[in-house]
Amino acid sequence: MDWSEVEEVVTPVISTWSFGSELAWVEHAWGLLGQRGLATYTSEIERTRCILRALAVSAFYLDFCARAFGEGSPDDWREKVNSGLLGPAPLIDVFTLGQLIERDGFEVDNHAYDDGEQISEALGHLVAAEYPGVVKELRESYDDARLFASMFLTSKGGVEYPLADERIGEVVNHDVTGDKMHAWVWLTEEL
Repeated sequence: MDWSEVEEVVTPVISTWSFGSELAWVEHAWGLLGQRGLATYTSEIERTRCILRALAVSAFYLDFCARAFGEGSPDDWREKVNSGLLGPAPLIDVFTLGQLIERDGFEVDNHAYDDGEQISEALGHLVAAEYPGVVKELRESYDDARLFASMFLTSKGGVEYPLADERIGEVVNHDVTGDKMHAWVWLTEEL
């Protein structure tokens, strides 16, 4: 699945900075997941799983920003994963969402779909289910310093990925703040 197929779904979820590089980072991260076989599909169910993985990358990034920059709180991404992500391709098909919810054994009251709260909860459940696998694959694609630096630099505009080694060293070894250290510990020891 090309980045262009998930960009429309991911953009409203991941957008954090007015002039940042978060979209460039998530596109790069998506490419890494593609190299590891997590962005291919042959059915609508698999296509939806790919979109859920892209949303999990966004959730991971937003959780990082909560720790590194104090932008929101961990799990705030759940508020952005909502019924606005449903619709015709490239969005998530409602019927397919229902199939995945049933397969995962998540109980949903179909009568409550009118207000969108159940949909948001179900989407949050499905994204959370993909989150650990996506993080594992990203951590195996990057070393900790490269992953940390690549996400940390998203607050700046015009960042190009992959990062050069010297840029990684600058980010990881200089201007160490409490929030930056908190994000490092979370990424390297708590995940």
